[in-house]
Amino acid sequence: MSNCEVFNLSAIEVQLHQVREVLRCVLHTILFNRSVGQVKPVDVDSELFDITYVHCGDPSVESRLESKINEACGFFEKKPQEVAQLCLAFFEPRRRQVGWFGKHDERLYWEKWVISLCVVQSDVFAQDHHSLAYTNGTWRRVSTWCGWHGSCCPLVRLVRLDACHCTCS
Repeated sequence: MSNCEVFNLSAIEVQLHQVREVLRCVLHTILFNRSVGQVKPVDVDSELFDITYVHCGDPSVESRLESKINEACGFFEKKPQEVAQLCLAFFEPRRRQVGWFGKHDERLYWEKWVISLCVVQSDVFAQDHHSLAYTNGTWRRVSTWCGWHGSCCPLVRLVRLDACHCTCS
């Protein structure tokens, strides 16, 4: 594990309905930039954010990723206002000799991405409809958008900066 590079992304503060889309953007960005071999890039316009990301166009990767995203969304639906860390890890499977007759499969990790999500409550308009309640709601949307874009730019820089991991062997 000593050669495993770990990238801890800054915590991203999102509302519950944004979790799925943020995870799609982040995970697809990392996976596309770490794809080995031929890929068919597919541009995807975010449903919630003014951003376009790329995924590798492999249906098996897409379905596996969606199932993991569904698991994460299920966690947040059961435990709202929780902070959770998700880890996307890249490894090489190795078979190791154990004793005279045994073999043991192990994973040699070479890179891990730790994504921290903090789910916050959606602001609801106060019953008296004071402008302060609207301002707070607007501020929350603006700060979420800024936090998301603030996390997105370093992510792209990191995956591009360290892209030689996949191409240099």
